[in-house]
Amino acid sequence: MLGGVAVSLAAALDPEVRDTFQNSVSSNFNRLESIARWLVAKEIWILLLLGPLFLLPRRSFSVVFLAIPILWILRWRVRGRLTRRTPFDWSILGLLVMLGVSFLVSADLDRSLPKLAGVLWGVAVFYAIVNRAPSPREMAWIALGIVGAGGLVALVGLAGTQWITGGKFLPDRIYSLLPRVLLNIPGTAQGWIHPNEVGGSLALIVPFAFVVVASYWNDKTKSESLPRIWNWWLLAAALVLTTGVLVLSQSRSALFGVVISVALYFAIRWRRARWVIAAVAVGALIVFAVLGYDRLGDLLAGSSSESTAVGTLDFAGRQEVWERALYAIQDFPFTGVGLNMFDPVSKVLYPYFLVSPDAVLTHAHDIYLQVTVDLGIPGLVAYIALLSAMAYMVIDVWLHSPSALFRTLALAAGLGVFAHQVFGFTDALGLGVKPGIILWAMLGLVGLIWASANNQIPGFPEGKKPGI
Repeated sequence: MLGGVAVSLAAALDPEVRDTFQNSVSSNFNRLESIARWLVAKEIWILLLLGPLFLLPRRSFSVVFLAIPILWILRWRVRGRLTRRTPFDWSILGLLVMLGVSFLVSADLDRSLPKLAGVLWGVAVFYAIVNRAPSPREMAWIALGIVGAGGLVALVGLAGTQWITGGKFLPDRIYSLLPRVLLNIPGTAQGWIHPNEVGGSLALIVPFAFVVVASYWNDKTKSESLPRIWNWWLLAAALVLTTGVLVLSQSRSALFGVVISVALYFAIRWRRARWVIAAVAVGALIVFAVLGYDRLGDLLAGSSSESTAVGTLDFAGRQEVWERALYAIQDFPFTGVGLNMFDPVSKVLYPYFLVSPDAVLTHAHDIYLQVTVDLGIPGLVAYIALLSAMAYMVIDVWLHSPSALFRTLALAAGLGVFAHQVFGFTDALGLGVKPGIILWAMLGLVGLIWASANNQIPGFPEGKKPGI
């Protein structure tokens, strides 16, 4: 302390000492600035490296959560703004607020922590992508990363899924040929992955990869600065892999969502296809009307006459779970029952009659009920606002952006999320699940594209053209 006082007095009395001291301070400050700029430039990679700590969190590792505000503060310091503004911001803020409320009211914080960590990581990755450099090459790499993540999900699904056999559309002997390499997978309810979880995750990816592959032959898309690795064979291989594993999952809700999403793509791109798809849709509605609600539910979710595995619910069982979720929402409308607490709370407060007491109900088998059970009605409002904001931005980019790449990637992400939401009507991957990072990456890509197309990023691109 006395040494510091002496140096300060010497600096005040001797100009040469004062200048040396100031130069040293300035040099250290510039060095810190350089480190901060480097950290901000590598934000997405830092978050991906920290991913395992968010995917398998422990209370002792909770300090890793501080990395998110630290990176945001550094971005604010380096770039002069906290983030690029998008229509997502208010809905994400609402989700984060209700996430905190739901976590605080949880009766089991250790059970709720993984979901909290998953959502926080997803939001951090979202804003890291939104604040990336807005070049076509950067966006193409982000899209390639999303497809690659889908391929990884498919490979993990192949190695660690407890496949359901009997009573569905694929012969049982196919599954005897598949490897079962991953056992006792951390973070899963029974030590293995449920086929519907694999199907729901791939419902996000398959339409995205399909749209990108189908649009690859478009000359306008290929003329933009795409990575060399962006080639038809790589994308087609990822599409075949993810589609194949999706079919193996036999998740009818996921397949239904993907089929509708792909049909919607054809209807958007080709006018003649709209009449064919409309006729098929009308015919399907007539058939469903004749079959009735219960038969339609059996087609999508399965019936009690089918052979089912542990943890698989038929349509009647799902209806009972939906009723219990509605009871929970009535009793806890503003806070929810606590993050990831539906299974223990529903079994204690609202006993089941059709569902086996040994069944592990990790979610309410409906994404909207699950969000409401977790985060209350305010959380559901925020979630619907998030999806509405994405729909608005995808449509806005598709109608107004002069960039073929922007239009392709925005549509691909929009149709992927759409298929996932169709899956969510009879099944669910709740907020904070491990593959949920793909959803947040798609949202971030759409946010970056929309900000670029709306001239929120000065000088790029040239601007919007009149609506089509």
